[in-house]
Amino acid sequence: MKRLLLMVALCGLAALGVGLALGHHPYQGWPPLPPTRPGADIAMVAHPPALVMTTLHKDCYNCHSDHPDLPWYGYVWPSSAQVQDDIHRAGARLNFSEWDQLSPEMSRIRMNQVCTMVSEDKMPIWYYKPFHPEAKVTKQQAAAICNWANQMPIALTTQSASR
Repeated sequence: MKRLLLMVALCGLAALGVGLALGHHPYQGWPPLPPTRPGADIAMVAHPPALVMTTLHKDCYNCHSDHPDLPWYGYVWPSSAQVQDDIHRAGARLNFSEWDQLSPEMSRIRMNQVCTMVSEDKMPIWYYKPFHPEAKVTKQQAAAICNWANQMPIALTTQSASR
C-alpha cells in the first residue's frame, strides 16, 4: 500500500513538473499588445485628480490597460489561460490606455460606469480580490471617482451641442 502511494505521489510530482515546464510561456494570450502611445492614456487625455489616477492604477490597470502586471501564475498554464482571457475581455470593454479614442460624451459615460461598478463593489471582480488583497476600492476612492465622473464635460463644446 505504501509503495502504491509513493508511486502515485511520484507520478503526480512528475506530471506537475512537466506541466510547469511546458506551460511556462510569456504573456501571449492574443495578438501582441499594441505599442504604447503615451498621449492616449486617460492620465494624458482627461487629467483625472491624483486620487482617481492612483486608484485606477492600483485597482484597474492590470486588466483595463495595455500594461498588465502579471503575477507568476499569469505565466503558468492553466491559470495563464484564464488570466489572459480575463485581461483580453476586460480590455475590450474598457481600456484606459486608449482613452483618446473616446469622445468627451463617451468618456463621461465610461467613467460613470466605473463609478457604478466600484461603488457597488462589483469591481475589481470577486475572484481577483483574494489574489490581490491590495485591490480594494475604499468608499473615499469610489466617491472621488464618482465626483470626477460627474464633473466631466457632457459635450465637445456648447456650440457643437446646439447644432
